[in-house]
Amino acid sequence: MRRAFVIAWLVLAPGLALAQPPPVTVTAARIRWLPGDLPLGGYFKLENRGSQTLRLVGVASPAFARVEMHRSLPSGDMVPVSEIPVPPHGAIAFSPGGYHLMMMHRARTLQVGEHVTVEFRFADGGTVTFPFLVQPPDMQ
Repeated sequence: MRRAFVIAWLVLAPGLALAQPPPVTVTAARIRWLPGDLPLGGYFKLENRGSQTLRLVGVASPAFARVEMHRSLPSGDMVPVSEIPVPPHGAIAFSPGGYHLMMMHRARTLQVGEHVTVEFRFADGGTVTFPFLVQPPDMQ
């Protein structure tokens, strides 16, 4: 019995480590509301409080059919981004004119002032969820 427990622990332990949430903090999480079904922009600051580089590989929300990470270029073009490294004890800002979220095809009507759940997905399999405040189009 003890041997089976040890073998099970050795097999499951790596998966348990992945289940730990990444050591991150998200602040200034907001969504710029626009009318109709126009894509909405998501902005925030993500801080890595850990000692290892984290790789943000995806974002999702039940309020949208699709959420993509994008980067605005100096030319004015926007390009999708599949992965963003966040250095240990470092931060990355998603803001107008730089990295941002494109939140597409709302699953329901959103109102200014409400909060929307957004899940961050990392390359190691970890996820964390934070609320984003829906703000008016003229937000800063």
